[in-house]
Amino acid sequence: MIEDGFAKPYDRYFCSRLPDYQILSSQARLAGRGLFSRVNNF
Repeated sequence: MIEDGFAKPYDRYFCSRLPDYQILSSQARLAGRGLFSRVNNF
């Protein structure tokens, strides 16, 4: 879901995969996928 732009990584709690999720979210934002096609920030 993160890769498709329909979810965001939650960084309040530790997760060893958080950096991976943040990269996927950035790529989705830059490509304008999912919710990023409608809004700049969510």
